[in-house]
Amino acid sequence: MGQLLVGVIILGLLNLVSAGPRSTCPGVLSYVKDHAGSFYGLIKIQQSPMFENEIGAMHLQVILANYDKDIKYLGKVDLLMSLGDAYANLIRGKPLIYKLTPPSTNNFDVSSITMNDKPYCQQNTYSDDPISFITLDNSLVPKGDDDDHLTDSYDTDHHPDIQYSHQDNYYEEKYSKLNKVCGKPSRSKYDLLSQNNQVLEAKNWPWLASIFLHKNNHATVHVCAGTLITNRHVLTAGRCIKPEGSILSPDEFIIGLGISDDLDDDSYYEVRGYQIYHKHGLLADETSNLVIFELENNVRKTPSVQPICVWSDSSKEVIGQTGYVVAWSRDEDGTIIPFELRLTKLTVKPNNDCRAYDELFKLPTIFNGLTNTFCAGENLNTGYCTGHIGSALVVYDYKTNAFFLRGVLARVIPKDKKLSCHSPQYAEFIDTSQYIEWIEETTL
Repeated sequence: MGQLLVGVIILGLLNLVSAGPRSTCPGVLSYVKDHAGSFYGLIKIQQSPMFENEIGAMHLQVILANYDKDIKYLGKVDLLMSLGDAYANLIRGKPLIYKLTPPSTNNFDVSSITMNDKPYCQQNTYSDDPISFITLDNSLVPKGDDDDHLTDSYDTDHHPDIQYSHQDNYYEEKYSKLNKVCGKPSRSKYDLLSQNNQVLEAKNWPWLASIFLHKNNHATVHVCAGTLITNRHVLTAGRCIKPEGSILSPDEFIIGLGISDDLDDDSYYEVRGYQIYHKHGLLADETSNLVIFELENNVRKTPSVQPICVWSDSSKEVIGQTGYVVAWSRDEDGTIIPFELRLTKLTVKPNNDCRAYDELFKLPTIFNGLTNTFCAGENLNTGYCTGHIGSALVVYDYKTNAFFLRGVLARVIPKDKKLSCHSPQYAEFIDTSQYIEWIEETTL
Protein backbone atom coordinates (compact mmCIF):
# COMPACT_ATOMS: atom_id res chain seq x y z
CA MET A 1 0.00 0.00 0.00
CA GLY A 2 2.86 2.32 0.91
CA GLN A 3 4.62 1.62 -2.40
CA LEU A 4 1.39 2.30 -4.28
CA LEU A 5 0.98 5.63 -2.46
CA VAL A 6 4.57 6.64 -3.25
CA GLY A 7 4.04 5.70 -6.89
CA VAL A 8 0.90 7.83 -7.07
CA ILE A 9 2.71 10.82 -5.57
CA ILE A 10 5.64 10.48 -8.00
CA LEU A 11 3.26 10.14 -10.93
CA GLY A 12 1.42 13.23 -9.77
CA LEU A 13 4.65 15.20 -9.58
CA LEU A 14 5.68 14.06 -13.05
CA ASN A 15 2.32 15.14 -14.41
CA LEU A 16 2.72 18.53 -12.72
CA VAL A 17 6.16 19.04 -14.24
CA SER A 18 5.07 17.93 -17.67
CA ALA A 19 2.18 20.39 -17.53
CA GLY A 20 4.66 23.25 -17.56
CA PRO A 21 4.45 26.58 -15.75
CA ARG A 22 1.07 27.60 -14.40
CA SER A 23 -0.64 30.15 -16.62
CA THR A 24 -2.03 33.12 -14.72
CA CYS A 25 -3.78 34.28 -17.91
CA PRO A 26 -6.12 31.45 -18.94
CA GLY A 27 -7.58 31.88 -22.39
CA VAL A 28 -4.77 34.24 -23.36
CA LEU A 29 -1.55 32.43 -22.37
CA SER A 30 -0.81 28.72 -22.37
CA TYR A 31 2.47 26.82 -22.15
CA VAL A 32 3.74 24.24 -24.64
CA LYS A 33 6.73 21.84 -24.40
CA ASP A 34 9.11 21.86 -27.36
CA HIS A 35 11.10 18.88 -28.72
CA ALA A 36 13.95 19.61 -26.29
CA GLY A 37 11.65 19.43 -23.28
CA SER A 38 11.64 23.18 -22.63
CA PHE A 39 8.47 25.19 -22.24
CA TYR A 40 7.44 28.32 -24.10
CA GLY A 41 4.28 30.37 -23.97
CA LEU A 42 1.58 30.75 -26.62
CA ILE A 43 -0.24 34.09 -26.47
CA LYS A 44 -3.54 34.44 -28.30
CA ILE A 45 -4.87 37.97 -28.84
CA GLN A 46 -8.41 38.07 -30.16
CA GLN A 47 -9.33 41.18 -32.16
CA SER A 48 -12.59 42.38 -33.69
CA PRO A 49 -12.67 42.37 -37.51
CA MET A 50 -11.07 45.44 -39.12
CA PHE A 51 -11.32 47.11 -42.51
CA GLU A 52 -8.01 47.50 -44.33
CA ASN A 53 -7.94 51.26 -43.77
CA GLU A 54 -8.47 50.71 -40.02
CA ILE A 55 -5.38 48.57 -39.49
CA GLY A 56 -2.74 50.47 -37.58
CA ALA A 57 0.24 49.48 -35.48
CA MET A 58 -0.36 46.53 -33.16
CA HIS A 59 1.79 46.80 -30.05
CA LEU A 60 1.89 43.74 -27.81
CA GLN A 61 3.44 44.22 -24.38
CA VAL A 62 4.11 41.46 -21.85
CA ILE A 63 5.29 42.45 -18.38
CA LEU A 64 6.87 39.81 -16.16
CA ALA A 65 7.39 40.05 -12.40
CA ASN A 66 10.88 38.68 -11.78
CA TYR A 67 11.99 37.19 -8.44
CA ASP A 68 15.49 36.07 -9.47
CA LYS A 69 18.55 38.25 -8.74
CA ASP A 70 20.85 36.37 -11.13
CA ILE A 71 18.75 36.48 -14.28
CA LYS A 72 20.91 36.36 -17.43
CA TYR A 73 18.36 36.32 -20.27
CA LEU A 74 15.19 38.38 -20.23
CA GLY A 75 13.21 36.49 -22.85
CA LYS A 76 11.37 37.82 -25.90
CA VAL A 77 8.04 37.83 -27.74
CA ASP A 78 7.80 36.82 -31.43
CA LEU A 79 4.91 36.71 -33.85
CA LEU A 80 4.20 33.00 -34.43
CA MET A 81 2.66 33.37 -37.88
CA SER A 82 3.52 34.96 -41.19
CA LEU A 83 2.92 38.67 -41.66
CA GLY A 84 0.46 37.88 -44.42
CA ASP A 85 -1.55 35.59 -42.12
CA ALA A 86 -1.48 38.23 -39.39
CA TYR A 87 -2.83 40.83 -41.78
CA ALA A 88 -5.56 38.44 -42.95
CA ASN A 89 -6.51 37.56 -39.37
CA LEU A 90 -6.91 41.23 -38.47
CA ILE A 91 -9.38 41.66 -41.33
CA ARG A 92 -11.29 38.46 -40.47
CA GLY A 93 -11.35 39.04 -36.71
CA LYS A 94 -9.22 35.98 -35.98
CA PRO A 95 -6.57 35.95 -33.24
CA LEU A 96 -2.93 36.94 -33.53
CA ILE A 97 -0.62 34.24 -32.15
CA TYR A 98 2.67 35.06 -30.42
CA LYS A 99 5.43 32.96 -28.90
CA LEU A 100 6.71 33.95 -25.46
CA THR A 101 10.28 32.74 -24.89
CA PRO A 102 10.63 32.84 -21.08
CA PRO A 103 13.61 34.40 -19.30
CA SER A 104 16.46 32.28 -17.97
CA THR A 105 14.57 31.61 -14.75
CA ASN A 106 11.39 29.84 -13.77
CA ASN A 107 10.96 32.24 -10.90
CA PHE A 108 8.61 34.76 -12.52
CA ASP A 109 4.94 35.61 -12.90
CA VAL A 110 3.14 37.23 -15.81
CA SER A 111 2.08 40.63 -14.51
CA SER A 112 0.15 41.87 -17.55
CA ILE A 113 -0.47 41.34 -21.25
CA THR A 114 -1.73 44.30 -23.27
CA MET A 115 -2.34 45.07 -26.93
CA ASN A 116 -2.34 48.78 -27.81
CA ASP A 117 -2.77 49.53 -24.08
CA LYS A 118 -5.89 47.32 -23.88
CA PRO A 119 -5.42 44.80 -21.04
CA TYR A 120 -5.95 41.13 -21.88
CA CYS A 121 -4.51 39.92 -18.60
CA GLN A 122 -3.76 41.86 -15.41
CA GLN A 123 -2.39 40.55 -12.11
CA ASN A 124 -2.69 42.58 -8.92
CA THR A 125 -1.11 40.09 -6.52
CA TYR A 126 2.23 38.30 -6.67
CA SER A 127 3.63 35.16 -5.04
CA ASP A 128 6.49 37.23 -3.60
CA ASP A 129 7.93 40.75 -3.75
CA PRO A 130 9.29 41.19 -7.31
CA ILE A 131 12.94 42.18 -7.63
CA SER A 132 12.28 43.79 -11.00
CA PHE A 133 9.78 43.94 -13.84
CA ILE A 134 10.72 42.82 -17.34
CA THR A 135 8.91 44.40 -20.26
CA LEU A 136 8.87 42.51 -23.56
CA ASP A 137 7.44 44.25 -26.63
CA ASN A 138 6.56 43.27 -30.17
CA SER A 139 5.17 45.68 -32.77
CA LEU A 140 3.44 45.10 -36.08
CA VAL A 141 3.77 48.36 -37.97
CA PRO A 142 2.06 49.27 -41.27
CA LYS A 143 4.48 49.63 -44.19
CA GLY A 144 2.29 51.63 -46.54
CA ASP A 145 2.10 50.04 -49.97
CA ASP A 146 4.45 47.12 -49.36
CA ASP A 147 3.18 43.67 -50.24
CA ASP A 148 3.21 42.33 -46.71
CA HIS A 149 1.42 45.44 -45.36
CA LEU A 150 2.98 44.86 -41.93
CA THR A 151 6.49 44.67 -40.54
CA ASP A 152 7.41 42.74 -37.42
CA SER A 153 9.77 44.51 -35.06
CA TYR A 154 11.42 43.95 -31.71
CA ASP A 155 14.69 44.83 -30.01
CA THR A 156 16.94 42.02 -28.84
CA ASP A 157 19.30 44.32 -26.95
CA HIS A 158 18.38 43.30 -23.40
CA HIS A 159 18.58 45.90 -20.68
CA PRO A 160 18.77 45.11 -16.94
CA ASP A 161 15.15 45.92 -16.15
CA ILE A 162 13.28 46.70 -19.32
CA GLN A 163 13.39 45.85 -22.99
CA TYR A 164 12.33 48.49 -25.51
CA SER A 165 10.84 47.62 -28.87
CA HIS A 166 11.85 49.41 -32.03
CA GLN A 167 8.85 51.25 -33.49
CA ASP A 168 10.15 52.01 -37.02
CA ASN A 169 8.85 55.47 -37.99
CA TYR A 170 5.18 54.94 -37.20
CA TYR A 171 5.16 57.13 -34.08
CA GLU A 172 8.05 59.36 -35.08
CA GLU A 173 5.76 62.40 -35.16
CA LYS A 174 5.46 62.26 -31.38
CA TYR A 175 9.18 62.90 -31.09
CA SER A 176 8.72 65.97 -33.32
CA LYS A 177 12.08 67.18 -34.68
CA LEU A 178 13.76 67.57 -31.32
CA ASN A 179 15.23 64.21 -30.31
CA LYS A 180 15.59 60.83 -31.89
CA VAL A 181 16.72 59.26 -28.63
CA CYS A 182 15.02 60.71 -25.60
CA GLY A 183 12.84 60.05 -22.60
CA LYS A 184 14.38 56.74 -21.54
CA PRO A 185 16.02 56.76 -18.10
CA SER A 186 18.24 53.95 -16.90
CA ARG A 187 15.68 52.69 -14.41
CA SER A 188 12.67 50.60 -15.40
CA LYS A 189 9.57 52.73 -15.94
CA TYR A 190 7.55 50.11 -14.04
CA ASP A 191 9.70 50.68 -10.97
CA LEU A 192 9.49 54.45 -11.46
CA LEU A 193 5.73 54.68 -11.82
CA SER A 194 4.66 52.06 -9.30
CA GLN A 195 4.87 54.24 -6.18
CA ASN A 196 3.84 57.81 -5.44
CA ASN A 197 6.08 60.16 -3.43
CA GLN A 198 9.15 57.94 -3.84
CA VAL A 199 12.71 59.24 -3.60
CA LEU A 200 14.63 59.15 -6.90
CA GLU A 201 18.22 59.49 -8.03
CA ALA A 202 19.33 61.90 -10.75
CA LYS A 203 19.66 59.07 -13.29
CA ASN A 204 15.98 58.20 -12.76
CA TRP A 205 14.92 61.65 -14.05
CA PRO A 206 17.95 62.65 -16.14
CA TRP A 207 16.30 65.62 -17.92
CA LEU A 208 15.71 67.55 -14.68
CA ALA A 209 17.64 70.84 -14.57
CA SER A 210 18.24 73.29 -11.74
CA ILE A 211 18.36 76.97 -12.68
CA PHE A 212 20.66 79.00 -10.43
CA LEU A 213 21.47 82.67 -10.13
CA HIS A 214 25.07 83.09 -11.26
CA LYS A 215 26.86 85.67 -9.14
CA ASN A 216 30.58 86.07 -8.48
CA ASN A 217 31.27 83.10 -10.77
CA HIS A 218 29.28 80.77 -8.52
CA ALA A 219 25.85 79.15 -8.60
CA THR A 220 24.40 80.83 -5.55
CA VAL A 221 20.61 80.47 -5.34
CA HIS A 222 18.31 77.89 -6.91
CA VAL A 223 15.39 79.79 -8.43
CA CYS A 224 13.54 77.34 -10.70
CA ALA A 225 13.48 73.91 -12.19
CA GLY A 226 13.87 73.26 -15.90
CA THR A 227 13.87 70.42 -18.42
CA LEU A 228 16.60 69.37 -20.86
CA ILE A 229 14.88 69.01 -24.27
CA THR A 230 17.94 68.81 -26.56
CA ASN A 231 21.67 68.47 -26.09
CA ARG A 232 21.87 72.23 -25.66
CA HIS A 233 18.48 73.62 -24.59
CA VAL A 234 16.61 73.80 -21.28
CA LEU A 235 12.91 74.70 -21.14
CA THR A 236 11.28 76.40 -18.14
CA ALA A 237 8.50 78.79 -17.14
CA GLY A 238 8.69 82.42 -18.29
CA ARG A 239 8.57 83.82 -14.79
CA CYS A 240 11.88 82.14 -13.96
CA ILE A 241 13.95 84.85 -15.71
CA LYS A 242 12.65 87.47 -13.26
CA PRO A 243 13.12 85.84 -9.85
CA GLU A 244 13.85 89.18 -8.17
CA GLY A 245 11.08 91.16 -9.84
CA SER A 246 12.92 92.29 -12.98
CA ILE A 247 14.16 90.39 -16.00
CA LEU A 248 17.76 89.26 -15.62
CA SER A 249 20.32 88.87 -18.40
CA PRO A 250 21.47 85.41 -19.57
CA ASP A 251 24.89 85.71 -17.92
CA GLU A 252 23.17 85.99 -14.53
CA PHE A 253 22.05 82.36 -14.74
CA ILE A 254 23.80 79.01 -14.68
CA ILE A 255 22.22 75.58 -15.27
CA GLY A 256 22.85 72.48 -13.16
CA LEU A 257 22.25 69.04 -14.71
CA GLY A 258 22.59 65.56 -13.23
CA ILE A 259 21.93 66.91 -9.74
CA SER A 260 23.37 64.56 -7.13
CA ASP A 261 25.22 64.74 -3.85
CA ASP A 262 28.56 64.54 -5.70
CA LEU A 263 27.85 67.59 -7.90
CA ASP A 264 31.05 68.84 -9.51
CA ASP A 265 32.03 71.60 -11.92
CA ASP A 266 31.12 69.43 -14.91
CA SER A 267 27.50 69.52 -13.76
CA TYR A 268 27.20 73.29 -14.38
CA TYR A 269 26.59 74.88 -17.77
CA GLU A 270 26.84 78.56 -18.60
CA VAL A 271 24.01 80.20 -20.53
CA ARG A 272 24.63 81.70 -23.98
CA GLY A 273 21.18 83.28 -24.21
CA TYR A 274 17.46 82.66 -23.87
CA GLN A 275 14.31 83.04 -25.95
CA ILE A 276 10.97 84.12 -24.44
CA TYR A 277 7.57 83.28 -25.89
CA HIS A 278 5.72 86.61 -25.86
CA LYS A 279 2.52 85.92 -27.73
CA HIS A 280 0.16 85.98 -24.77
CA GLY A 281 1.12 89.39 -23.42
CA LEU A 282 2.54 90.80 -20.21
CA LEU A 283 0.17 89.09 -17.81
CA ALA A 284 0.96 85.74 -19.35
CA ASP A 285 4.67 86.39 -18.83
CA GLU A 286 3.97 85.63 -15.19
CA THR A 287 1.81 82.53 -15.50
CA SER A 288 1.76 80.99 -18.96
CA ASN A 289 4.84 81.85 -20.99
CA LEU A 290 7.87 79.69 -21.64
CA VAL A 291 11.60 80.40 -21.80
CA ILE A 292 14.25 78.30 -23.54
CA PHE A 293 17.83 78.63 -22.30
CA GLU A 294 20.59 77.95 -24.82
CA LEU A 295 23.73 76.62 -23.17
CA GLU A 296 27.23 77.69 -24.16
CA ASN A 297 28.20 74.09 -24.92
CA ASN A 298 26.45 70.81 -25.65
CA VAL A 299 25.82 68.75 -22.54
CA ARG A 300 27.93 65.72 -21.80
CA LYS A 301 25.46 62.83 -21.85
CA THR A 302 25.66 60.44 -18.91
CA PRO A 303 23.10 58.14 -17.24
CA SER A 304 22.16 61.21 -15.15
CA VAL A 305 21.97 63.69 -18.06
CA GLN A 306 19.63 62.86 -20.94
CA PRO A 307 16.99 64.91 -22.83
CA ILE A 308 13.29 64.18 -22.61
CA CYS A 309 10.93 63.78 -25.57
CA VAL A 310 8.49 66.62 -26.27
CA TRP A 311 4.85 65.74 -26.81
CA SER A 312 3.43 67.20 -30.01
CA ASP A 313 -0.05 65.67 -30.26
CA SER A 314 -3.31 67.57 -29.81
CA SER A 315 -3.87 69.15 -26.41
CA LYS A 316 -7.35 67.62 -26.34
CA GLU A 317 -5.75 64.37 -25.22
CA VAL A 318 -4.43 65.78 -21.97
CA ILE A 319 -7.60 65.82 -19.81
CA GLY A 320 -7.74 62.70 -17.65
CA GLN A 321 -4.14 61.67 -18.32
CA THR A 322 -1.87 60.59 -15.49
CA GLY A 323 1.18 62.80 -15.17
CA TYR A 324 4.33 62.67 -13.07
CA VAL A 325 6.22 65.58 -11.56
CA VAL A 326 9.62 65.27 -9.91
CA ALA A 327 10.81 68.06 -7.63
CA TRP A 328 13.24 68.53 -4.80
CA SER A 329 12.19 67.62 -1.29
CA ARG A 330 11.91 70.23 1.44
CA ASP A 331 12.47 70.26 5.17
CA GLU A 332 10.02 71.37 7.86
CA ASP A 333 10.93 75.04 7.30
CA GLY A 334 10.22 74.81 3.59
CA THR A 335 13.91 74.86 2.61
CA ILE A 336 14.62 72.84 -0.52
CA ILE A 337 16.84 69.78 -0.09
CA PRO A 338 18.81 70.03 -3.35
CA PHE A 339 19.96 66.41 -3.69
CA GLU A 340 16.70 64.62 -2.79
CA LEU A 341 14.16 64.19 -5.57
CA ARG A 342 10.58 63.03 -5.09
CA LEU A 343 8.07 61.83 -7.66
CA THR A 344 4.43 62.90 -7.45
CA LYS A 345 1.65 61.24 -9.43
CA LEU A 346 -1.30 63.40 -10.43
CA THR A 347 -4.25 63.59 -12.82
CA VAL A 348 -4.91 66.32 -15.39
CA LYS A 349 -8.25 68.01 -14.70
CA PRO A 350 -10.55 70.40 -16.57
CA ASN A 351 -9.86 74.03 -15.71
CA ASN A 352 -13.38 74.34 -14.30
CA ASP A 353 -12.43 71.96 -11.51
CA CYS A 354 -9.54 74.21 -10.57
CA ARG A 355 -11.58 77.41 -10.76
CA ALA A 356 -14.05 75.92 -8.34
CA TYR A 357 -11.35 74.94 -5.86
CA ASP A 358 -9.84 78.28 -4.95
CA GLU A 359 -10.92 81.89 -5.27
CA LEU A 360 -7.81 82.65 -7.32
CA PHE A 361 -9.17 80.54 -10.12
CA LYS A 362 -12.36 82.62 -10.15
CA LEU A 363 -10.50 85.78 -11.16
CA PRO A 364 -11.17 86.36 -14.88
CA THR A 365 -7.76 87.99 -15.38
CA ILE A 366 -5.93 84.78 -14.48
CA PHE A 367 -7.10 82.84 -17.51
CA ASN A 368 -8.54 85.74 -19.53
CA GLY A 369 -9.81 83.36 -22.18
CA LEU A 370 -6.44 81.66 -22.60
CA THR A 371 -6.38 77.95 -23.33
CA ASN A 372 -2.66 77.39 -23.11
CA THR A 373 -2.68 76.12 -19.52
CA PHE A 374 -4.25 73.18 -17.73
CA CYS A 375 -4.46 72.12 -14.12
CA ALA A 376 -3.57 68.86 -12.45
CA GLY A 377 -3.62 67.51 -8.95
CA GLU A 378 -5.89 65.63 -6.58
CA ASN A 379 -4.57 64.10 -3.39
CA LEU A 380 -1.09 65.54 -3.74
CA ASN A 381 1.03 64.70 -0.73
CA THR A 382 4.24 66.45 -1.80
CA GLY A 383 4.18 70.19 -1.37
CA TYR A 384 5.38 72.40 -4.20
CA CYS A 385 7.67 75.29 -3.39
CA THR A 386 8.53 78.51 -5.19
CA GLY A 387 11.71 76.86 -6.47
CA HIS A 388 9.70 74.09 -8.10
CA ILE A 389 8.23 76.45 -10.70
CA GLY A 390 9.33 75.27 -14.14
CA SER A 391 9.19 71.56 -13.24
CA ALA A 392 8.02 69.25 -16.00
CA LEU A 393 4.75 67.37 -15.97
CA VAL A 394 5.72 64.16 -17.73
CA VAL A 395 3.55 61.42 -19.25
CA TYR A 396 4.60 57.91 -20.21
CA ASP A 397 3.75 56.73 -23.72
CA TYR A 398 3.40 52.95 -23.82
CA LYS A 399 3.55 52.83 -27.61
CA THR A 400 7.03 54.30 -27.79
CA ASN A 401 8.20 53.24 -24.31
CA ALA A 402 9.36 56.76 -23.55
CA PHE A 403 8.63 59.68 -21.23
CA PHE A 404 7.31 62.88 -22.81
CA LEU A 405 7.17 66.47 -21.60
CA ARG A 406 3.50 67.48 -21.46
CA GLY A 407 3.44 70.58 -19.28
CA VAL A 408 5.53 73.02 -17.24
CA LEU A 409 4.61 73.99 -13.68
CA ALA A 410 3.64 77.66 -13.78
CA ARG A 411 1.75 78.30 -10.56
CA VAL A 412 0.50 76.59 -7.44
CA ILE A 413 -2.52 77.56 -5.41
CA PRO A 414 -1.51 77.83 -1.76
CA LYS A 415 -4.01 77.25 1.01
CA ASP A 416 -2.05 79.77 3.05
CA LYS A 417 -0.82 82.59 0.78
CA LYS A 418 1.96 83.44 3.21
CA LEU A 419 3.72 80.12 2.64
CA SER A 420 6.26 79.50 -0.11
CA CYS A 421 5.76 75.73 0.20
CA HIS A 422 2.39 74.08 0.49
CA SER A 423 0.42 71.00 -0.45
CA PRO A 424 -2.10 72.24 -3.02
CA GLN A 425 -4.94 70.20 -4.37
CA TYR A 426 -4.27 71.58 -7.85
CA ALA A 427 -1.40 73.23 -9.69
CA GLU A 428 -1.38 75.11 -12.99
CA PHE A 429 0.75 73.87 -15.89
CA ILE A 430 1.65 75.43 -19.24
CA ASP A 431 0.50 73.19 -22.09
CA THR A 432 3.73 72.65 -24.03
CA SER A 433 1.98 70.94 -26.96
CA GLN A 434 0.60 74.35 -27.97
CA TYR A 435 4.14 75.75 -28.24
CA ILE A 436 5.64 72.93 -30.27
CA GLU A 437 6.31 74.97 -33.44
CA TRP A 438 8.03 77.71 -31.44
CA ILE A 439 10.05 75.12 -29.50
CA GLU A 440 11.22 73.47 -32.70
CA GLU A 441 12.12 76.78 -34.35
CA THR A 442 14.03 77.93 -31.27
CA THR A 443 16.04 74.75 -30.82
CA LEU A 444 16.96 73.98 -34.43
